[in-house]
Amino acid sequence: MSSDQKEAANVGVFTAIEHAEYGHPASVLRLVERPMSEVEPGPHDALVRVSKRPIHPGDLLMIAGDKRGGRAAPIPAGAPRTPGFEGVGVIEKLGSNAAHQGQFAVGQRVMFLSGTGRTWATYSKVPVTSLVAVPDEVSDAVAAQILINTMTAQVVLRAGHNALPVPELPVTVIQTAAGSSVMRIVTALGQKIGLTMIRLVRTRAGAELLEASLPGTPVIATEASGWQEQVRSAMGSRPVHVIFDAVGGALVDDLTSLLSDGGTVVNFGWLGTGAPDLSGFAPRGLAFKGVVFTEWMNFSLAEQKQHRDMAMQLAKEAPHVFAIAGEYPLADFRKAIEHASGPGKNGVVLLTSQVGL
Repeated sequence: MSSDQKEAANVGVFTAIEHAEYGHPASVLRLVERPMSEVEPGPHDALVRVSKRPIHPGDLLMIAGDKRGGRAAPIPAGAPRTPGFEGVGVIEKLGSNAAHQGQFAVGQRVMFLSGTGRTWATYSKVPVTSLVAVPDEVSDAVAAQILINTMTAQVVLRAGHNALPVPELPVTVIQTAAGSSVMRIVTALGQKIGLTMIRLVRTRAGAELLEASLPGTPVIATEASGWQEQVRSAMGSRPVHVIFDAVGGALVDDLTSLLSDGGTVVNFGWLGTGAPDLSGFAPRGLAFKGVVFTEWMNFSLAEQKQHRDMAMQLAKEAPHVFAIAGEYPLADFRKAIEHASGPGKNGVVLLTSQVGL
């Protein structure tokens, strides 16, 4: 009997993935049953039965207690942590105030961002203010990954815009890890506003896959000898004042040789190895700007709405931008983590559970 079937037979519990200590995700995570009382919605909350939720690189870093995933807050004894900050599902119950507002209804499909986490579970208690209605033409697999990745993409684009000496088009930008979920959105949104992208990936196979799934701008594999010269050829006489980087590490040294003096590396990930040599930054007036998706919360409410609308429109018009690398039931979370952690994947790995039993 599957965990979802067990829940159908025993509505007093739900299934969750949790950890009581930090460490390698495959070792410290456990699949458990928790009482439904833990997710009883308050007056301003909704109870969502979650169908799909993504495994972000930051999720795994946070579980590992790696500083690249943010500050690892102590996990109190007897109060294990359930990972995950976004997902999609169906509203099962509304708190008293939320029900009276009439903005959402039981049975409605929504995507959501949960500031307290706990989306790697079959049920999640979510503030109603965090819910976004999902139109019929957007699949659960796409809706599950829209919010955090789009927020990050918008923060990256804003930081790049602010770093330009003269924010006028045409602008040429270099991207690393261009096949990653965030960078695919950066590419799509950047093309909409007229940016010229030169995309870097690690392998030739990855380059071929990205060119086939998201064509339109050059893709160069950094495993190839002389890849910097290929980038310079693609640049032509155009200066590059901004590089969008999700790799970090020793690759930063190679990237800065491609930047114009006064240029900026906008970084939002550190998946590379080695340490960069930043000694040449000051003499050339270069800058290294780290960004995180939570900076999106500082945008105006009008900008946030515009970004959500833009993301939803992109999901409708070009769902291939939100690529799916694989889907695994919650019980197979170790296989899902192995896939999400491995090289060469194209898109997001999702954890799934049934809705509407």
